[in-house]
Amino acid sequence: MLLLLLLQMSVILAVSRLLGELFKRLDQPAVIGELLAGIVLGPSLFGWLLPDAFLALFPPIAAQSHLLEVVAWIGMVLLLLLTGFETDVRLLRHLGRAALSASLFGMVIPFAAGFVFAQYLPAAYLADPSQRQLFAAFFATAMSISAMPVIAKILFDLELTKRNIGVVILSAGVVDDTTGWVILSVIAGVAGPVGWSGLQLGKTVLFTGGFVVVAWFVALPAARWMFRIVDDRFRTRNTDLALIVILSFLAAAATESIGIHAVFGAFVAGCVIRQVPRIRPATMHRLEAVVVGVFAPIFFGLVGLKVDLHALEGPWVLLAVLGVATFGKVVGCTVGGLVGRLTFWESLSIGMGMNARGAMELVVALLGLTLGILNQEMYSIIVAIAVLTSFMAPPTLKLTMRRVPISDEERARLAADAAVGLFDPKRLKALLPTAGGPNALVAARLAAALVRGESATITALYIDQKRRGLWRLLTGWLRQDLAGRNLQEHLDGIRVLADLRKARLEVRRLDGADATAAIRREASRGFDLVLIGAGSRAHQALRGDLIAGLIDDAPCHVGIVRGGRLALDYRHVLVPFDGSYFARAAVETAVLYAEGSGSEVTVLYVMEEASSGGDGPDGALDENFRKLIATTMMATVSPVLTQTSARVSVLVREANQPTAPVLAEVATGHYDLVIVGAENRAVQHRLSVGYDVERIVEESPCTVMVVVPRIGGGGTGRES
Repeated sequence: MLLLLLLQMSVILAVSRLLGELFKRLDQPAVIGELLAGIVLGPSLFGWLLPDAFLALFPPIAAQSHLLEVVAWIGMVLLLLLTGFETDVRLLRHLGRAALSASLFGMVIPFAAGFVFAQYLPAAYLADPSQRQLFAAFFATAMSISAMPVIAKILFDLELTKRNIGVVILSAGVVDDTTGWVILSVIAGVAGPVGWSGLQLGKTVLFTGGFVVVAWFVALPAARWMFRIVDDRFRTRNTDLALIVILSFLAAAATESIGIHAVFGAFVAGCVIRQVPRIRPATMHRLEAVVVGVFAPIFFGLVGLKVDLHALEGPWVLLAVLGVATFGKVVGCTVGGLVGRLTFWESLSIGMGMNARGAMELVVALLGLTLGILNQEMYSIIVAIAVLTSFMAPPTLKLTMRRVPISDEERARLAADAAVGLFDPKRLKALLPTAGGPNALVAARLAAALVRGESATITALYIDQKRRGLWRLLTGWLRQDLAGRNLQEHLDGIRVLADLRKARLEVRRLDGADATAAIRREASRGFDLVLIGAGSRAHQALRGDLIAGLIDDAPCHVGIVRGGRLALDYRHVLVPFDGSYFARAAVETAVLYAEGSGSEVTVLYVMEEASSGGDGPDGALDENFRKLIATTMMATVSPVLTQTSARVSVLVREANQPTAPVLAEVATGHYDLVIVGAENRAVQHRLSVGYDVERIVEESPCTVMVVVPRIGGGGTGRES
């Protein structure tokens, strides 16, 4: 039995991945191929072409089938967890008229169409003809529900998430899916052993509402507390991921125990967990990779194994159900969009996008079959509807969106999104390791201007290193710098700076003999940038075990700050640029700082004298040629420069040695902050960012910040 289970899972995953790749190459969402994989492996194709091989791989033995079902049901629960996590219930607070009317009509009209259609469906398609009204309610809900994960993926692939229509579709989908799952949970409770009755209906509605209330007002605060404890106290990796799965299984078990299906508990758990601020995107990405890559295809495979399209008496009922599903959703959303004062093509686009049922329809189908509401024929039809509507949505949405012009507001939004570079200023999380030293004070001032936005935070981190031995005790007592002294006063000063900038500040104190390991461990918890003070020795500012150890295996971008003049704001910022990715990172950091502080940024580009090609005397650059280079650089250095509100200018200089012009420009006294990008050129575990960078740091009389970007991005920041 274990041998067969392993073979079944291997075949399902292989076929799912191959068909997903095929549809991806056909410019279709990969999930359509994965949905189709189950049908291909079932009696509709594999069992029809090779019946002996099908029976050998999937024998009709109950105990063997139950093993695959257990894995598939776990996949279903986790899939609904992800669906809930992708459902932003906060959109319900800001629903515009268009989204509200589209969601309302997009739910009511297909529900009514499905309910009426079920009244006239032949009894052969009903599992229990005496329970037609229960079947009609279930069928109508199946016609109304959409698939938020599939819709979101389609919108992302078509680059519509920043368009107004994309926002309306996502908002309307939240309402439709949430309402649909509540209705399905009620139907599942009523369809239990007690049967259909007014008392049972009231009891199920009461339990469903009570579960949602408890989840929101009791489970959510408890989850915030638990994730905070795990984030601060636990050192074992992936403990937060385990906690997510534990809470989801407990929620699913709770709804199962009160007579509502387990999938509703998992869906609500996902909605709740989304509201926890300590959840790291990287954690959910790991969970999504396992669920979407492994568990979901196995669930799709189990659904397909139960589908037999050959058992259908002709395609007419299938086409009729497809017509009802498509007509109800498209007409409903179109009417809703028109009521919401959208144009016809905008309204029709909403209907085309919302028509995708995807994996959610598979969950509904298997749920109906398990509860005895659907028979084999109707189950197969609903599974086919899930595949067909998901296949129809992308091309039809493309056609309608061609008639929808881009507004000026959308152009501005798209341009602003394209201009986000190394950091997302609205979500930037900066870690500030500090012991009260002078360079750390300067780093705190820089962090206060870099971090802004509701989701952006500064975390001041103090590592209490336990001194061991007489020598460490004596050297600690003899030290006369500020490190470790007047720490509370130092932290209070950082808090004042954060309050002035309206930035969120958290203070953490950790015990540990190895400060480097503690900082790295803390930085791996979703931070984008570590700002750390440079060494106190003039000629070794960028060296030392702490800085070298941090950058050698940094989980995110790192900024090393060597303080000069202590100021609240540095008004004039100089950034050397040599065309590299590391220099671009420095430019984007400088622009981000300037936007928060009102400073002026000067980008210094040094050209080699032999390649100037200028027309001035003695081969010097002609002024017009300088302006041309400066204009070209403004458009090509970084997309951030094209949209920033900060004052940015470009200087072009000629030299055979890149450092001299930088130091000469700093020596004018016009600049009070230099931000330079550097590559980690670690040799034998000793930090080396290059002679030129070290010389700039050592010889510049003003404050210097060295930005060492992590290749591939870090924390929650953007991929480079």
